[in-house]
Amino acid sequence: MSKLKDKIVNHAKTEYNSSPHRFDDAQIQLIIEHDCECDHCGKSIFELDDFPDVSVERKEVLCEECYDEEYRTTCPICEESWEIDEMTDYFFISKTNSKEVGKSPGIYKVLERPFYYGNCLTGFDAFFDDAIQKVSDIDIEKAYSILHPRLNKENITLDCMCPHCAEKYLRKDNFIRADSLYCILQEKQRNQMFADYSDERIHRLRQDMIHRRITFRGLLQLHNK
Repeated sequence: MSKLKDKIVNHAKTEYNSSPHRFDDAQIQLIIEHDCECDHCGKSIFELDDFPDVSVERKEVLCEECYDEEYRTTCPICEESWEIDEMTDYFFISKTNSKEVGKSPGIYKVLERPFYYGNCLTGFDAFFDDAIQKVSDIDIEKAYSILHPRLNKENITLDCMCPHCAEKYLRKDNFIRADSLYCILQEKQRNQMFADYSDERIHRLRQDMIHRRITFRGLLQLHNK
């Protein structure tokens, strides 16, 4: 037992991508009880690129990939990874998929779950009555294209929004804070990150970004009253 414990401790200190890492005694005991393997895929913790998630509370040892599959999800708008428990009860229906789901475009709040029904063959069928409430008329695809015109965001997956996107697209006041201040708009960055840019190029980029920020703020003011 002592040799195996030492092996786990030393491996965590030096062999993972984010080493040094430290497991406490309870975690080490759990790892040993689970034969030093991921509970889902069976991969040895000594073969992983990075340290596993060891939950004494759940009595579970998971590699990074299996943990992500089980407990994390991706926001359909910003595409950032979030814990499933952190996701909000807000979701959007875009103009693209509004006909398919029988609801007008906008952002909706889930009032009770389950809020839709379907089956394993056809997938989504319809929303339950009174299970969702529309809170904004904003077209998420249009709003996103204003901020990121070079990225194709057609047919965004209908799914719940992360806290950051919910705050951003549902803002009802102080609209200037809806989008971050781009580095190129900050004068102190002119001679650092953008030192190789000509004054003309800087001017064009700044004007384009200012226009997009103002247009986006106007869209929020129009739909989030």
